[in-house]
Amino acid sequence: MPKIEWMLKWSGKLIFSSVYSLLLSILFGLIGIPVLISWATGTLNSLIDTVKSPTPLWATISLTILCCLYLYLKTQPYTPRNQRVKPSKTALDILKLFGHEHPDIRFTAKELSLRFKTTPNQTQFAIDELVDLDFLYAESEYIVGKRKYWLSPEGREFLAKRNLL
Repeated sequence: MPKIEWMLKWSGKLIFSSVYSLLLSILFGLIGIPVLISWATGTLNSLIDTVKSPTPLWATISLTILCCLYLYLKTQPYTPRNQRVKPSKTALDILKLFGHEHPDIRFTAKELSLRFKTTPNQTQFAIDELVDLDFLYAESEYIVGKRKYWLSPEGREFLAKRNLL
């Protein structure tokens, strides 16, 4: 398995460097070829005059707005908490159970599956959904199937905002 990961990493670097080199050569070609042709034909002064000509106001405003929009979107962190999808019905029921029980109580997926009379896969899917949304904490799994889950402060806040406690 480590060889496959190494090969994937190496091939990714190779592809990235190839694309990077291609883009650089295109950029130099777009800039360098007109300058070289203008210099060879003696029209370099007219090329410089064209570059120095004023930009239309609408183009300047559009470019400024696009740059500001790009910077705004680039600085916004992209996390699941910003997306805030609504948990599924099973996940919401599990979250309510954690909210009504003692704050330090911990459940395994099997216990929750038996309590809600759902299949283990449905319960595990709902638990994973809640863990991804940071509504539940999960302890490290030392014994397969014995992982325990408990309510996080974000989950308690979610329940409190919706008056589900």
